[in-house]
Amino acid sequence: MTTYDTQILPWSAPLAQQYANTYNVYRLRAYRRLDAFNANEALFLHALRHYHQNGFTYIEVGDGDELWKNRRFHTVRAAHGQVFEWLHRFDEQRRLHLLFGNHDIAGTNRQQVEKDGMIAREGLILQHRRTGQQIFVTHGHQADLKSDLCYPFSRMAVRRVWRRLQVWRLAPVASPNAEARAPRQFERYLMEWSARTSRVLICGHTHRTVSAAYGETPYFNTGHCVTPGVITGLEIQNGEIGLVRWRATPGSEAFGQREVLQPPSTLKYFR
Repeated sequence: MTTYDTQILPWSAPLAQQYANTYNVYRLRAYRRLDAFNANEALFLHALRHYHQNGFTYIEVGDGDELWKNRRFHTVRAAHGQVFEWLHRFDEQRRLHLLFGNHDIAGTNRQQVEKDGMIAREGLILQHRRTGQQIFVTHGHQADLKSDLCYPFSRMAVRRVWRRLQVWRLAPVASPNAEARAPRQFERYLMEWSARTSRVLICGHTHRTVSAAYGETPYFNTGHCVTPGVITGLEIQNGEIGLVRWRATPGSEAFGQREVLQPPSTLKYFR
């Protein structure tokens, strides 16, 4: 597995305090401009406001925009103006890092993807200023043959066949069984790479949340946000990484409720 355009970001940058920058490594498997995301847009905006107000840096781990079913990015931008306004707020404060996934690729450029003036890269390395420990963040489709090298054929099949099946209600919009299924072969490749290199790896792509325990392969997955009323993600703060879920709570004063799915783990123990 290789990355063509990987940026190295110190954990504490741009703030000076050690571990001061708290990262919401958020699996925005949002598929903006997709019915499944439309149902969660208000919840997603609620979460973005929370993270912006609490000093988080936002990392989007690919597939933020559905460009396999939508031919033009501007249609996505027009449909989700508030989301992009918040992304620009993070970006203006140097608290935004966008990665691209296979569904973000509109043409043939697989090194950088431009989104409304913001650049999405293929990978990101978070490097601790004092210890040098690194966390590698990428979408994960690079290990999936049909989503990487064969993506033009997969995109055509999704655009011309799968999309129509969903419109006709003959195929599910979300992936309700993703959490229950076993890791697929490409995900095992990612885990093997993480184990072989002894590097903490954060991915998306699979729709399956993963939070490693001590002694296990240091592989994490942010999950997805296309199940109506539910968004999952990872938070890194104070040297710890934790899996969280936002759940819609209609009718209450707080539109969404943040839940800790797995207690935070200290990153320095993953070696």
